[in-house]
Formats: sequence, C-alpha cells, structure tokens
Amino acid sequence: MPVAPWSEKLRELGIPDHVVAHLAVMAELHAQGRYDRMTNDLFELTGRKPTSMYDFVKLHAADFTRKETD
Repeated sequence: MPVAPWSEKLRELGIPDHVVAHLAVMAELHAQGRYDRMTNDLFELTGRKPTSMYDFVKLHAADFTRKETD
C-alpha cells in the first residue's frame, strides 16, 4: 500500500501530524529495506536471545485483538 493514502487515513482518524509523519518515514525506510539488519546488542546487554516479531505476536495475540467496549 502506498504511504500517502495510509497517511491520509491516519489523519482522518485523528492521529497527530507529527506521529503520521514519523510513521510515514518509518514505512518508507522499511520499504527500502533499511531496517533489514541484525545485531547482537540485545544479547550482549541482557544475555538473552531476542524474540522474533512472529513469536512475539504469537505469544501476545490477545494484546493485538481489538476489544469492544460497552
């Protein structure tokens, strides 16, 4: 999905412009592959292996489910 329509939808939802701009830049960098890298930093700092995004979402699926309120 192109970033412009997505950004406009965020603005329609009332997301502040500075947040939309930040997310748009992150989306562009991701599309360019600029976040496609790994480091050992977490392990070196904590002694623990990092959790993949897939495993994190799987473990916390309930947190990503929209809850309807009364």
